Amino acid sequence: MGTVFLAKAGMALDLGAIVKGYAADEAARILREKGVKRAIIDLGGNITVLGGKQTGILPGKEAPWHIGIQNPAEKRGIYSMIIPCRNTTLVTSGTYERFFEQGGKRYHHILSMKDGFPVDNELQSVTIAGSLEGRPSASMFADALSTSVFALGYTAGLTLLKEFPGFEAIFIFKGGEIRRAFSDDAFL
Repeated sequence: MGTVFLAKAGMALDLGAIVKGYAADEAARILREKGVKRAIIDLGGNITVLGGKQTGILPGKEAPWHIGIQNPAEKRGIYSMIIPCRNTTLVTSGTYERFFEQGGKRYHHILSMKDGFPVDNELQSVTIAGSLEGRPSASMFADALSTSVFALGYTAGLTLLKEFPGFEAIFIFKGGEIRRAFSDDAFL
């Protein structure tokens, strides 16, 4: 392990952008250690599913979980799409959950590194989905990637996504358009 230090007094690291992903990964690890084969871990915008859901009364019969991607323009529970998945993490970053309005302008919680104001681009949300197979930190990584891709915007975010095989991005634009992009052909 490496060491990190901050050069100036008063400097601090804020790991808020990845802490729910870390918590989901740890919860999944603990559940697996206890022999749990099927579960949903829901940390609000960070969903991790283990296995598939049991169908019927016979053991071993499974179907995919169906996870809704929130429509950012609608009330909670109205989905833009539903993703069937097994052993997958899905993490969403967007403008519609944590915000306040002042003077007719909405200020959300994803801040630009350029000016410290909320990122203002063409996107309302970005969901990153990735397989848990062979990735003990899949949710934490997807958490960081969803925020980064959102902050970069569609074009630069797509370029970043291509650097990380096995992930998918679901972009929801301000006008409601949805685009899906895969970092490679290995996912789904």
